[in-house]
Amino acid sequence: MHHQPLRAERFVLSLLTAFVFATGYLFIRTAWDAAASVPFAQEIVLIALSVIATVLITALLLNRQTEVELNKEQRLRHFEARERLYERVFQTLQQIIDHGQLSHRDVMQLQLFTNHLAMLSSSDVLVAWNRVIDELTESWLDRQIDLEEARRLSQLLAQLSLAMRVDLLGSAEGGAQVAQHIVDNAQGVGALQIEERT
Repeated sequence: MHHQPLRAERFVLSLLTAFVFATGYLFIRTAWDAAASVPFAQEIVLIALSVIATVLITALLLNRQTEVELNKEQRLRHFEARERLYERVFQTLQQIIDHGQLSHRDVMQLQLFTNHLAMLSSSDVLVAWNRVIDELTESWLDRQIDLEEARRLSQLLAQLSLAMRVDLLGSAEGGAQVAQHIVDNAQGVGALQIEERT
């Protein structure tokens, strides 16, 4: 939305620059011979046209720089919004897992997260999030979670955290090795949680 006025303004400035160069060229061709008898007339014409062209080119460059800075600021705000959202998602999931049950408030919070993730996240994050929600729904129907369910949930949470990491950093540093470490760590923690409950 914010880019359209800038692009329109840049387009107008580009047309104006082209117009000045075109009319300046035609003016020089017609006035060159006519001004030949007047001392320094040709030089004055060239200086005036150079000043106008310099002003227009500077305006174009400043306009482009402003657009680049706005894009950078928008990307930074988007990154920070995703980072805060992902942190809140995992804090809420941790509370749910610690309580061992889903309350009505938890369900509403998860629904809000689904809507927020739909606005800010990549498709990989949304896919991983939907799998976590499906597993949570199945696991807490009987208000209990067994070892196999805990392992599946740990794997899904690991996949979610990896998708969020890629979404934030642009790529998974370390690739498959990092992904395997995340999954292994999550499985180990999930097993410890079940042993602690039994």
